[in-house]
Amino acid sequence: MARPKSYTEEELINVVNDFLNRGIEPKGWRVREVLLKGKTTSFDNDIKRLTEMGILPAFVKYPDAIQTLPSTIAADPAPLPLEIQEAYKLSEAALAKSMFELIVRLNEITNAHHEQLTRTRLQGALNEKEQAIEARTIAETLTIATEERVRAQVSINESLEQQNYELVDRHLELEQANSDQTQKLKLLEIDFNELKTKLDDSLRLINELTTQNAVLMNEQTVLTTQLEERRLELEKLELKNFDLDNALDTTKEQLVISTTRSESANKALEKAEQTIKTLTSDLSESRTNTEVLKEKSFHLERENERLNGLGVNAHGNIKQDHGDTAVPTPKCS
Repeated sequence: MARPKSYTEEELINVVNDFLNRGIEPKGWRVREVLLKGKTTSFDNDIKRLTEMGILPAFVKYPDAIQTLPSTIAADPAPLPLEIQEAYKLSEAALAKSMFELIVRLNEITNAHHEQLTRTRLQGALNEKEQAIEARTIAETLTIATEERVRAQVSINESLEQQNYELVDRHLELEQANSDQTQKLKLLEIDFNELKTKLDDSLRLINELTTQNAVLMNEQTVLTTQLEERRLELEKLELKNFDLDNALDTTKEQLVISTTRSESANKALEKAEQTIKTLTSDLSESRTNTEVLKEKSFHLERENERLNGLGVNAHGNIKQDHGDTAVPTPKCS
C-alpha cells in the first residue's frame, strides 16, 4: 500500500515560485532542503506535472549580460580660461591663428587626458570583470560541488528515511506478534492452572480413596479374621453338638432300658438336656453371626472392587492430562 505524501501541492508551489523569483532552477532536492520532508523523485514528478498543467511557469535560464564599454568617450570640450577669452576679445584678429592653435592644442591635451583616463578605467573595469568572471567560475564550481554533496546527502537521507519506515513497520509487526504470543501465553497459563487444579483434585481424590481403601482393607482383614474364628468355633460347636447328639442318643437308649433310675439320673438327664439346649442356642447364634460376617465380607469385597476401579480411572485421567499439558504425574504409594 502506497504511503500518502507528506507535503501538499500548495507548499510545493510556494517553494518553486520562490526559486523562480530568485532565478534558481527548481529541483527536487532543493525543494526537499527547504521543506525537510518528501522524496526528490516525487518533487521532480510533481514539478513536471504542474508545469505541464500550466500551474507553474517554466524555468527560463537568462543569458549572462555582456558589458560593453566604448573605446572612446566623446565629451564636450572644456571652456577656455577667462584670460584667453579676454585676450581673444582684445586682439581677435591678431590672435585668431594663435588662439586657434592654442585651442586645438588644449583640445588635444584634454582629449588625450580623457582618453588615457578612460582607457585606464576601462582596463580596470576589464580586470574587475575578469576577476568577477573568475570568482563567478569558482563560485559556480563550489556551488556545483555543494549541490552534488547536498544531492548525495538528500539521497542518503531518503534511504535512511525509507529504512526508518521499514523499521517502523517491522516494529509494529513485531509488537502485534508479541501481543498475540502474550495472549496465547495467558490462555495457556489459564489452561495450565485449570489442569493443575484438576490434577490436584484428582490427587486429593486418589489419596482419599487410598485412605478409604486402606481402612476397608483393615476392616476386611479384621472381619476375615473374625470370620475364620467363627468358622473354627462353629466347627468346634458342630463337633461338640455331634458328640452331644451321640451322648443324647446313648442317654435316651439308657433311659429306654432303665426308666427306674434314681432321681440323680433324672437330674443328670435334665442337666444334659439343658446343656444341649444351651449348646444348640450357641450353635444357632454362632451360625447367625457367621452368616452376618459372610454378608458383611461380601459387601466389603464389592466396595473394595469399586474403590479399586475408581483408583484406576483416576490414574487414567491423570495420565491423559499429563499427555495434554506435559505435567508430571505424581506417584501414589
